[in-house]
Amino acid sequence: MDDDLKKIFEIFDKNCKEKVFKAIAVGIAGTVSDNKSVLISSNHLPEWINIEFTKILMERHGCPVFLDNDVVLASFSELYNDLQDGKYIYLA
Repeated sequence: MDDDLKKIFEIFDKNCKEKVFKAIAVGIAGTVSDNKSVLISSNHLPEWINIEFTKILMERHGCPVFLDNDVVLASFSELYNDLQDGKYIYLA
């Protein structure tokens, strides 16, 4: 795991350690695997290819984790939820 990704996990853990999640959704720039568990292609994040994001986050937080393309998840989020209620964390 590269240093940037480690830092993201550290920030997430630090800011969310007191929180209990029902689920976590991770939107990532690139193409994800059919089973939605790993990034398989990305022009922006080639060093993150084949990292098991869902497994890592499930082990850390004990809840279901969903991985998909960032634009897909942002679109669903904006379509179905009010983004002003503070239930979303965007890391860009």
